[in-house]
Amino acid sequence: MVIHVLYWIAFAIQIFCFPATIYTDVRRAYGRIFNTRIDTKIYHKIFYCMAICFIILFIIILITG
Repeated sequence: MVIHVLYWIAFAIQIFCFPATIYTDVRRAYGRIFNTRIDTKIYHKIFYCMAICFIILFIIILITG
C-alpha cells in the first residue's frame, strides 16, 4: 500500500514539474510562488528524478503484484 502512495506522489510531482520544463511562462509563474529564477534547471532535475522514481516504483508494483 505504501508503494502505491509513493507511486502516486511521484506521479503528481512529475505532472506538476512537467510544464515548467517546457514553458518559460510556467517557470516564471512558479518562480513567483517558489522564489526561483527563470533560468533555473531545478524543475528539469526534479522531473527526471521523479520519472526515475516513478518507473522504479512501477516495476516494484509489477513484481510484487
